[in-house]
Amino acid sequence: MYNKWKNSLLFLAVLLTSQLSSAAQLKTFEFTIDGFTNGGSVTGSFSGRDLDGDGYLSSFIFSQDIDMDGTGFENGFAANEVISASATFNGLFDDDNNPDTPPVMTTFNLMNDLTSIDDLFFDMFPLDLFFVLNYQLGSGVLGDDAFEGLVFGQADGEAPLGLGKFLPAPLGILFDSPNDLPGGSTLTSALINNGSDGNPCENSTCGAIHTVLPDISVGGAELTNSLAIVREVSSPHADLLLICSMICIVVARKYAK
Repeated sequence: MYNKWKNSLLFLAVLLTSQLSSAAQLKTFEFTIDGFTNGGSVTGSFSGRDLDGDGYLSSFIFSQDIDMDGTGFENGFAANEVISASATFNGLFDDDNNPDTPPVMTTFNLMNDLTSIDDLFFDMFPLDLFFVLNYQLGSGVLGDDAFEGLVFGQADGEAPLGLGKFLPAPLGILFDSPNDLPGGSTLTSALINNGSDGNPCENSTCGAIHTVLPDISVGGAELTNSLAIVREVSSPHADLLLICSMICIVVARKYAK
């Protein structure tokens, strides 16, 4: 009877450990971006799995091949590793860049549900066309690495947010800016490049949040020289599996004596 209990518990421990390993692949991060022109800040989070094991959590699903040449992300870059992402801007926002109009307290919510790439704003125009995320796992900051960047910009969103050095543009969304990528810039990355003279995050403009006017130009904008500070969030599900697995192992050893 003891052997049956022992074997059952050991099997359960192995199963839980396997589930724990699987759960550990899904990582969730929280981030903050401070230092915007009028003192505003961004808080947000993103979750995903490093499917190719390259040490980066990546989403380049709408980017152009030409921007990937020589980056190390040429193979399989279209595989989206990000499941979900969201961000909120809070603070004073200069809505029209008119010196006679003071900035006002504003909240922008930027939500990206990336479980499907089939959500369309209109025919052939994906809702998340402007979403880019590339974070070097374990670094604790986003924006200092040559291939890190983020753009949260849904087609029906209130305002696009961008930060970092590597911001590939989707096909057909092209603006000129200093030292832009071979595929050109989005309105957001052009704003960052213009503010940094083509060298984002080098003691210069690193990020921007802005509104978009009907003629597809920048409305109001807030810029920051700060990197995104990133913190990994522990998974309660993984912690529970670990505890259960350890209990099973301890009990199984007790029966084995």
